[in-house]
Formats: sequence, C-alpha cells, structure tokens
Amino acid sequence: MPNWCSNIVEFKGDEKQIESLKDLFERMAQKEKETDQGQLPDFIAKEKGGYFFEIAWDNDYLSYQTKWSPNIAIVTELADNYQVGFVQSYSEPNMGIFGETNYDGKTLTDISLSDEDFEQITFDEENERYLFEGETYESDYEIWETLLERKKDGPENNQYIRR
Repeated sequence: MPNWCSNIVEFKGDEKQIESLKDLFERMAQKEKETDQGQLPDFIAKEKGGYFFEIAWDNDYLSYQTKWSPNIAIVTELADNYQVGFVQSYSEPNMGIFGETNYDGKTLTDISLSDEDFEQITFDEENERYLFEGETYESDYEIWETLLERKKDGPENNQYIRR
C-alpha cells in the first residue's frame, strides 16, 4: 500500500485554457468515482505513471493525491499541452517530501526540503509539541512552511530545470 502525496496546483495563464483544464479534471474525477481507479488524461502515456487520485477542483485550485511522490513531470506535460504555467505544492510527510514547483512554460523550478531540513525539527513527547530554533509549535507543518520560504529566498538551494 503506497504512502499518499497530497498535491495542490494553481494553473496560470489564459482563462479559456484553464477552463478547459477544469473540465478535463472534472471528467477525470467523475471517471475515478465510476471506476475507483486513478486517472490520467488520454494524451499522456499510461506507462509514465503519475496517476491522479481523489481529484477535486475547488475555485482556482486542483487538489489530488499521488502514490509516494508528486507527479511534476505529468503536470508539466499537461501545462505544455494547454499552454499554461502552474504552481504545485506537494507534501508526503512520512517520506520526508515537502516542496513547491513553479513552471512558467519555459523554466521549471522545484524547491523542496532536504533530510537536513527535517532533522532540524524535534518532537517533545512529554509536551506533545515540536521544537525548532528554540520555539515550540503544535504542528510541524508550520515549521516546514517556514523552512521552504527560506529556501525560496535563497536561490543557492533551488533546483532549476531549464527546458
């Protein structure tokens, strides 16, 4: 049984193209309910994997689950097909995966936390709180967001993939 990676995507670009994407994902969500299986658009090769599960389009955001890790390559292929960009946030805490991908149609930038980032956080079992830089937190998610924002501000930590 896989660990599930949560993904949230905001597509950016021409409203008609984004509306077409919304229609595509609404059809995929319906098909997922009917078949109880993950979905891929018809124009993406099934052997690539990266299936979408628990698909939902809420306002301007697409949310879904993937097995184990984000499906960045599949979302990029979708964006290229519809000539839009995107911002994808993803999280799979059990596997130490937390990050954000930005794509403008030419440059893909992926910023994610490393093992060293996660190791900065400790859990105080007695008080049931997370400790980070001398502060206590009820949730580690807030700490992850802080660490990711720091990486966004420090380009030496970013992973750029130019197309």
